[in-house]
This record gives sequence, structure tokens and C-alpha cells, in this order.
Amino acid sequence: MFASEIVAERNGIAEQAESPQASPSAKDLARHLLTLDESEWKDALVLAAEGSAADLLELRRKSEFYDAVTQTDEWIDLRTAAQALNIDGVGQNALFAILRDRNILMDYSTNWNEPYQRYVHRGYFKVVVERHERFGKERLYYKTVVSPKGLEFIRRELLEHTADRDR
Repeated sequence: MFASEIVAERNGIAEQAESPQASPSAKDLARHLLTLDESEWKDALVLAAEGSAADLLELRRKSEFYDAVTQTDEWIDLRTAAQALNIDGVGQNALFAILRDRNILMDYSTNWNEPYQRYVHRGYFKVVVERHERFGKERLYYKTVVSPKGLEFIRRELLEHTADRDR
């Protein structure tokens, strides 16, 4: 960066700091930036750019994960979905509870944790039948699985849930 560009940046910051709309923290930051000499200013700009690059790398990683997850036809169980979403405090049991509270999964004994039909029609969930042997007898169990599209739906619901909870 040339010295003239640094001076222009400093002048722009000085004008913003004097603006009546500037918050106190913005004014303090601007005053601090104005005290930096040219080499310190360049270092501050490099650190800001590196921070932006790290943010961009994180966004790229998340984008690649999202593309990988949503571009497949594989269905996963809700335990695996909870692990894939990796949201603090939301494991399998919490995920089931949140989806029941939000009327996405049923909460009555004959259809416990099965999705309401509107979510099946949207392609978010389906119920599969599994056979298990227990105590020498073969039994049928119903298991709710989620599509890649449903995983994104659950992610949005969880973000909304945490936002509601934090209010």
C-alpha cells in the first residue's frame, strides 16, 4: 500500500470518527488507528486482511461441506444428522425433543418420533422399516431418516430454535 493510500484511509477514518452517527466504540477505534505510524498501519491492514482470509477459508470449508451433503441421495438417521450438524448441546436426544417441540415429529406413543406427513411430502424425512431380533423373536421397528434436503431444513430449524431460546 502506498503512503498516499494510507493517508486517504486515515482521512476517511477521521471523517467517520467525527460523524455524529459514529458509536463510541467506533470513535475509539478510529482515534487509535489515527495514532499509528505508517508501518503500524500497514501491519494493522495485513492483520485485518489475514482475518478476512481466515473467515473466507472457513466459509469455503462450510460451503464445500454443504455441497457434499446436499448433493447426495443418501438418507441418514437422526443420530448421524445430529453429529453431522455439530451444534453445541444438540445430540440425538435433544434433536428429537426439539423437533417434537416444533411439531415436526409426532409425540404420541403410536407414532413416537415419526415425522408429520407434510414434512415427508416435502422430501425432508421418510420412515423405514427395520427388522431386529430381540429375545429370540423378530420384530419390526420404524426408524425416521432424513434426506440431504431435510438436513438443511433441520439446520435452519435448530438455528431458529437457538435464536428463540436466546431471546
